[in-house]
Amino acid sequence: MTTKPILFSSPMVRAILEGRKTVTRRPVKPRRDWEIGESKDGSPWPYFRPYVYAEPEPIEVPSPYSVGDLLWVRETWAAADMMYQNHELDVPRVIAYRADHSAIDQGLSRQVPIPDWDTASWNWDAFRWRPSIHMPRWASRITLEVTSVTVERVQDINDEDAIAEGAESIGHFCDLWDSLYGDDSPYSLGRNPWVWRVAFRRVQP
Repeated sequence: MTTKPILFSSPMVRAILEGRKTVTRRPVKPRRDWEIGESKDGSPWPYFRPYVYAEPEPIEVPSPYSVGDLLWVRETWAAADMMYQNHELDVPRVIAYRADHSAIDQGLSRQVPIPDWDTASWNWDAFRWRPSIHMPRWASRITLEVTSVTVERVQDINDEDAIAEGAESIGHFCDLWDSLYGDDSPYSLGRNPWVWRVAFRRVQP
């Protein structure tokens, strides 16, 4: 079991918080000449045939995710201390989250919203929002446990799994995928790339 970060957009963070998102798909990388073989338990698994004459046999591509792994979510955030207490700390005490306009006071509890501040009155547009990629572990409020990992083509998604992805439909999922990877990417929907299908459940950080 390992612990590692994972990025989610604000709409997907909201879907996780609301219990609507329990699955995520991530491209299998690198992507060149792929085949599907069988892993030791007989399940399908991606193999990569490298252009190296000394290694003519397919090489198994290890998944970056394993059952039991803990994934701490990176999302867009801000240090509310800078705005409302007018001082700086090495580790800000109050963390604001753009996805749902909520904040937590780390001095009280990482999971309990601030009781004495009316966050609805805050000027959320004035915050110095920090990209999700720059979120440190101590600022993360969501931890996910991987419950299954499989591999499939991205276009193999069905209606039920599109909803489990936090989308409203397959069409909505396709729009979300294209917004992330575009038309020219090797991971574009039209190229139907192999993806890791990672199911998870939310746990306490």
